[in-house]
Amino acid sequence: MWQRNEGITAGFVELTKPMRNFPAEDIRFMSVNSVPDCKESREGPNENYMRSMSMTKRDLVVKIARETGLTQKEVTAIVQMTLDGIADEIAVGKTVELRNFGVFEVIVRKSRIGRNPRSPENEVIIPDTAVVKFKAGKKLKAEIEVLKPEKLRK
Repeated sequence: MWQRNEGITAGFVELTKPMRNFPAEDIRFMSVNSVPDCKESREGPNENYMRSMSMTKRDLVVKIARETGLTQKEVTAIVQMTLDGIADEIAVGKTVELRNFGVFEVIVRKSRIGRNPRSPENEVIIPDTAVVKFKAGKKLKAEIEVLKPEKLRK
């Protein structure tokens, strides 16, 4: 969360437990100075810090709202409806194809035998499992191919 109040910049709030009914002691405040590569600005952290994080739904909403001029509330509703639509189709086993982006499909992972590393003599049968598979589209693959692997490694 990023706010600016009366000339004082609030930093990021990091939750140590899920949001539902959390007590105040489970919130850890991180000031701007405690976040690496983070410089104070009106928009929030600088781009180097934002690149190191994964993009959240909120980040996507803010980006789309800036580019389209729609309110964040409108964009949030649209993004949520889109994600719900994709999830609903996947949940019933359908394939969702988004041209140039990729394909989401449900596949069944075969049952297999697993072993506990601490006691390898005990075998456990892992049942068939339905999982979601994503295959990148042509345009997305082309954009990913130009990335330099050394910049992506942590």
